[in-house]
Amino acid sequence: MGSGIHRLIAVALMAVVLGGCVAPVRTDYLAQTNLARCHSFAWQPRNLPTNAGPFQNPVNGERLRMAVTRELATLGWSQAPNGSVADCIVSAAIGVRQQVVDGPYSSLGMGYGRRGFGGHFGWDLDAPYVYEQGSVAINVFDAKTHEPLWHAAVLRNVTTLTGADADRRIRSAVEVLFEAFPAPRP
Repeated sequence: MGSGIHRLIAVALMAVVLGGCVAPVRTDYLAQTNLARCHSFAWQPRNLPTNAGPFQNPVNGERLRMAVTRELATLGWSQAPNGSVADCIVSAAIGVRQQVVDGPYSSLGMGYGRRGFGGHFGWDLDAPYVYEQGSVAINVFDAKTHEPLWHAAVLRNVTTLTGADADRRIRSAVEVLFEAFPAPRP
């Protein structure tokens, strides 16, 4: 009976801890922005992958472009053929930066093993906590005026992922970003 209560407590604590892990989408656009004028798009010119930072994965950059292209197609946008003028310019990026949080910070660990439920809670008042914060961002600009029309970003660290995991997480992040898109869908 006691181990059942311990399991219930563990599940409840994990739900509380994981419930706080949902990263909000940050989106911004000017009130007078009219995204309905965008029917075609071109990608913002990019550097060759060899000019990218030494730790960036250009394959994930291409996965991001494909995911954004799919979402834009659901809005009725089409990619302008090379050499033609598009209505809007789109850029997308995956990034990561180190964040340093001054103490105090706490840590929580728990688990269930052969000897039952166990865990720890720690508190450090002085030491800084360093972690990597990843994000996926999309920007839309007016192709003629270069005026920024829409920005959206979500905290997701996909920089170290590869293969099917990277593809799934990148598509998921892009879908979440486009849920906040301010233009009507066809």
